[in-house]
Amino acid sequence: MEQAQATEDRADHNLMIDLGCEILLQFDSSGAQVQGRLIGLEKDYFIIVRPRPLSGFGSRAVKGDQAQALYLCDGTVFAFRSTLIHFTQTPLPLFFLSFPTRVQTRPLRNRTRAPAFLPASARIRNRAWPGVLLDLSREGLRFACPPSLDGIPLRAEINDKIEITLGRLLTGPPLILDGKIKTIDESGGFPAFGVNLARLPAEGETVIGSYLDRVRFLGRSV
Repeated sequence: MEQAQATEDRADHNLMIDLGCEILLQFDSSGAQVQGRLIGLEKDYFIIVRPRPLSGFGSRAVKGDQAQALYLCDGTVFAFRSTLIHFTQTPLPLFFLSFPTRVQTRPLRNRTRAPAFLPASARIRNRAWPGVLLDLSREGLRFACPPSLDGIPLRAEINDKIEITLGRLLTGPPLILDGKIKTIDESGGFPAFGVNLARLPAEGETVIGSYLDRVRFLGRSV
């Protein structure tokens, strides 16, 4: 099994972050932790975070305060130091933070997933949801689907059981995979679920292994 890499320092400015991504800030002066969403950035200058309800923290925010930022992207934790350069409370609470000069990363997955864009369906809380497979490995996958179906909103929580049905991945009948939801990303409009798979049946090992080998053959990173 491939092992997750140790923490890596990235001297470049590629944050690998999308607008809407959840981000956690911890401020040095007070130790306060604030969760929010990235809503904008100007590369090399600043990032803009809209915090969740601050419980009074906004009145204690101090320009020039240092903060540690953490966020999760594609199975990797990203961390960087930043400075609070401006903040607003009305009409919306917003934090303007300096653009980081160095980013640390720590992969959480034991295996890197192969990119995919394959039709699939999922059964969550006894309801079937059509969608698409975004990536795949022998240990996990990401699945995205509409936020509602026939007027009924999708409801799911971390550790919910999920059953993924794939059509013809390469050859043979549809493949059914069982797992648990470990992450939920709603930043793109359609919820994307990170799934840890249960132990694969022999058929699943063969089919997924063949798919991963084909992706390698085509020169795509896995």
